[in-house]
Amino acid sequence: MQGWDDVLAALVEENEVRVPRFLVPHPISIGMRRARGLPRGQLAHYRMMFDDASCLHVHEYLRHYHAHLDRVDPRASLIGHMANDTPRIFVGAAATTGAVVGAMVGGPVGALVGAGVGTGIGAASTRG
Repeated sequence: MQGWDDVLAALVEENEVRVPRFLVPHPISIGMRRARGLPRGQLAHYRMMFDDASCLHVHEYLRHYHAHLDRVDPRASLIGHMANDTPRIFVGAAATTGAVVGAMVGGPVGALVGAGVGTGIGAASTRG
């Protein structure tokens, strides 16, 4: 690989690509923006959004970058990003929201019912 264009080409065939840092320029130097993401031991996250609202998401580690494509950039739609690219977190958030609302309306039984409804809605929203 010689550059980020090669990384993007490789991502057509693979879900994720690991790239030694010395093979590509720093993500900021090609217009990626610093971003947030789930902590998994990386030094930083970078994203570059495309016209269709998908994005290249790069995790920076000490000796390499880890790159993958997200279907929805969180800047375009945080809910869409969570539903498409982090569905387990989305379902958990929907279940928690349902439980809180259910508890406010119907006490402990309402919390259980709300959690179930929230889980069902969250799971249905992530099916593609």
